[in-house]
Order: sequence, then structure tokens, then C-alpha cells
Amino acid sequence: MKKILPILFLVLVVSGCDLAEAPEYIDIDEENTEVEEVELEEVEAPTEEEPVEVEAETEAETPEEPASDPVETTSDETVQAEYSLEAVAQHSSKESCWSVIDGKVYDLTSWISKHPGGAGSILRICGVDGTAAFNSQHGGDNHAGSTLGAYYLSDLQ
Repeated sequence: MKKILPILFLVLVVSGCDLAEAPEYIDIDEENTEVEEVELEEVEAPTEEEPVEVEAETEAETPEEPASDPVETTSDETVQAEYSLEAVAQHSSKESCWSVIDGKVYDLTSWISKHPGGAGSILRICGVDGTAAFNSQHGGDNHAGSTLGAYYLSDLQ
């Protein structure tokens, strides 16, 4: 116990605590307080490490050319880059539903079951120009327009 008291005293003095603030349960014997000197070891400060060089790729990626070759659609079939209304008419069923809206061709096959207005609204425009039906229902609706954009295939030829 006598060895702990000097250490406690040093801790209190170093931390800036006043002995008057010491808890009541610590009995400090001021007459027998001995301070033991301790030598501190010198430690070298850590040195800064050499910066790590990261080589950047020097070749810039070239942007892809507009698709003129066949592209993949959401209905897992290969299609051309531009379509005529005759080509769109070949996709007029629940199994493959394409429609033209504002001069753009969309593959709406996977949207049929997700459409909040029901499948019938989409099935009516499969294989045909659905611009009038879409605009009368959603004209000016940005959300419907951005949803439609996810199904874009190409411009109408």
C-alpha cells in the first residue's frame, strides 16, 4: 500500500488534480511519502515512410460507337439498332411486347406485369404506335417518362 500512494500522488499532481479533491476513502500519509525516480527510455519518433507511387493507366478508354450491330434486349433476343413499324408489329403479344412511343421503340415485355394500371393498358399498345395512348394517360408525367426510358431499344426507322 505504501508503494501505491506515491504513485497515486504523482498521478494526481501530473494530471493537475488537487489533493483536496481526492476521494475520502484514500488515506494519504504525508509523512511517509517517498517519491521514487524512474528513468524513462528514449524512443525514436517514427519516420515518415516513402510515399507509395501508384501508376495510372495511360491508355484512355475510347467511348463506344453507337450500336449499328445487333443489341440485346430485355426479352433476351437479339435485335437490330433501328426498327420499322413492320418490325415492331412482329412483337404484339404478352411474350414479346414492343411499342412505338414518340418515334422511339420500346420493349415493354417485362413491364407488362409491373404496370400499376394493369397489364391490359400495356397489352393494348403491343406491336403498334402507342404514342396517343401513352400521352393521353401519362402526358407530362416525368416519372412515367423516366420509367419508359428503361425499356428503350432504338429510334423508329
